[in-house]
Amino acid sequence: MDDIRQLIRGYYLVPVLAFCKRNQILDSILTSGRSFYTEDFKKLGERGVVILEYLVALGIVVSDINCDSYYVSGAGRKLYSSANSLFVPFSYRRLLHNLDDALIGSIEFDAFVDREDNIAGSGATHLRYFIPVLGFLARNNLLESVIDVACGNGDFMDQASKRCRGEFRGFGVDLSPRSVESCESRFVNDSRFSFCRADGRDIKFWKKQAVVCGNDKPHLISMWFLLHELAGIGINIGDYLKNVRSAFPEAAILIGELLDPPSGNYTESQLTIMPEYKFFHSLSNQKLLDKQSLELAIKRAGFEVVDYRGYDMITLGEITTPSIATWVIS
Repeated sequence: MDDIRQLIRGYYLVPVLAFCKRNQILDSILTSGRSFYTEDFKKLGERGVVILEYLVALGIVVSDINCDSYYVSGAGRKLYSSANSLFVPFSYRRLLHNLDDALIGSIEFDAFVDREDNIAGSGATHLRYFIPVLGFLARNNLLESVIDVACGNGDFMDQASKRCRGEFRGFGVDLSPRSVESCESRFVNDSRFSFCRADGRDIKFWKKQAVVCGNDKPHLISMWFLLHELAGIGINIGDYLKNVRSAFPEAAILIGELLDPPSGNYTESQLTIMPEYKFFHSLSNQKLLDKQSLELAIKRAGFEVVDYRGYDMITLGEITTPSIATWVIS
């Protein structure tokens, strides 16, 4: 019964947390450490108060003895700090809305992703993968000029700027207008950052834009979770990497990819959102890359791997493989 209750609660709670995230109400409260009042939620409309009452009922938010003011409980802080990973599968909700009809074949699967929720979840969730490889890049002076293709919410470049040992300049490329608007708003007062809405495949176009913004000779081209998207629409990964190298022959390339593991019952993955992530991609005919195929494409394209890191290892029998990996190639 406990498991069933938690499943039902999650169905209701994830969109509520996503609503709070979009409106930054709990973020500002947690950052400031202050108490808050019913009026804070009333600013969000009539449903804001209903949401507050729901969070109180779950113990995520606690009221004082007079019910005049509220604060986020310890359990609420812990839940909200890890909720970013929930926003990624939540961003696929259009597919899930008609999942029953889609499974029996009466409608086509819609691979639509809500970019605002996906960007908010992805940036915070992937931060722990950025830090280790950034140490390597900083030690090798590869962070002074960065072009980030599929930049999302700009978190990688933000972290790169903080670890750069020289004068930093970053240029972000993303196909999503919402992503570019979010980044431009975030870094509006920082002239080191520039952004461009472009298709990652159109290397000639975004190179021209990067040159205009002063990133004519980048030290690093980063591409987080881009290559599986390109492979899913029929792009040859090896050829794409060679084209990037041709455009920027002196730059190292950083690849970060979520990988498709060999089939099997991996206990570790059951404790993550990996089953849901793969479920969505498989149903909507998107491609996940496996480690062996990606490394073969890198080798055949003539690159040398100068740094490799695997994360979130999963094991089946004698097989141990990463769920996510990074490669720095040159």
